Amino acid sequence: MTNQDISTGQNGAGRITRRFVLSAVALTVVTGSVGLAQPATATPVIEASTAAYSYPVLPGTAAWKRLTTHDEMLRVTQVPAAALAGMSTAALVDTVLRYPLYDDMLAFNNPQQGFDKMSSRFSGFAALASRPDAGAELLKRYESMSPAIAPKATLLQQGQVDASFRRIETLLAQDAVRRTLNANQVTQLVAESREKLQAKAARADVYGLVGQASTSLVIGRALASKESTASRTLQADPATRSFLATGEARSAQPLQRIAGASDTVFGPTDNNTTVYTPRGTAVAAINMTTELSSAQITSNNNWVANNYPNATRLRSSTRKYNCHSYAWHNTASTNTKWINSPGDDKYWNDGSYRPDSNVGAANRRVSYRNDDHSAITVNAIVFKSKWGQLGLMQHNYNYTPYNSSALYYYSLA
Repeated sequence: MTNQDISTGQNGAGRITRRFVLSAVALTVVTGSVGLAQPATATPVIEASTAAYSYPVLPGTAAWKRLTTHDEMLRVTQVPAAALAGMSTAALVDTVLRYPLYDDMLAFNNPQQGFDKMSSRFSGFAALASRPDAGAELLKRYESMSPAIAPKATLLQQGQVDASFRRIETLLAQDAVRRTLNANQVTQLVAESREKLQAKAARADVYGLVGQASTSLVIGRALASKESTASRTLQADPATRSFLATGEARSAQPLQRIAGASDTVFGPTDNNTTVYTPRGTAVAAINMTTELSSAQITSNNNWVANNYPNATRLRSSTRKYNCHSYAWHNTASTNTKWINSPGDDKYWNDGSYRPDSNVGAANRRVSYRNDDHSAITVNAIVFKSKWGQLGLMQHNYNYTPYNSSALYYYSLA
């Protein structure tokens, strides 16, 4: 097997100057009969900053467009450790929720995988999870949010409301965050999430299956964390266990089981199926029957345009197929099959595709071996690939949400 190892450099944090607020306490000591005031040494007190971090380069700017690799994006969006440590938890919540590459998580095969990838690259998530009041601050923010959609909101504005809920609910669904809540706060979180879910169900045209799934995940994981009949019931169902582990809603059934509300609308059900390699090897796949809402598609397309301005979107955001399905199974826009790893491995393991060292040729299949991604070459530098539930993109090999340090090339045998 030929390994084309292309390195783009190591990630690193930029350097900034951090301000500390110093307060000196003026002390006087009265000395006996003389009565003279003697100055004491002032003790500096470092106060937590209440301001969120100002990212020096932001999507939508000319400076951001000059970034030519994902590694460069990661570098300019890192927050120095001293700044993270010096923030109040409220400011840290703001900083994390405004992380410019947050929606890179949509480029992976399920929400939990996407979040895990992001948190391994951005230290802000670990810093927030380490705060004992992280859950309380997030809950406070969550309670202030409304899923209601303004009457004249555009599709983009509707989708941005959905995205704001997905980001905070993803954090609230993490075990490390939930463990910072006491029992009463967990109960409060479940009650608040149920209210949000009912409001989302009333606007299923905006939130759809995916939007309702992020709220259901918060509820389900909170319930499953308790030793109770409800917890045992949820864990006993394989589909619900899968949803709680991945955050990916392939079926309405586990969401309905978690919600416990007969009037909650989730949409059609995806179903398991089988596709075959050119040599006839069976590959497990999912037939995707549920699409994103128009608002979600519009918001996703807009996010990619702002965050990856040097890539070209060939097709709109869709959850109907993913990168492995596009590269190895079917490149058509009508493709509705989603293939999870390691299903893509079967295409080269059974000899349907053979290793190819001619990396400059078009239509070579590429496996991003240090990440979960597949692509098709246009030439030695430019690839086409589907980015999770984001769009089909044409891009430089290292201008994607994926680690491009080890690329393996294949051609049809």
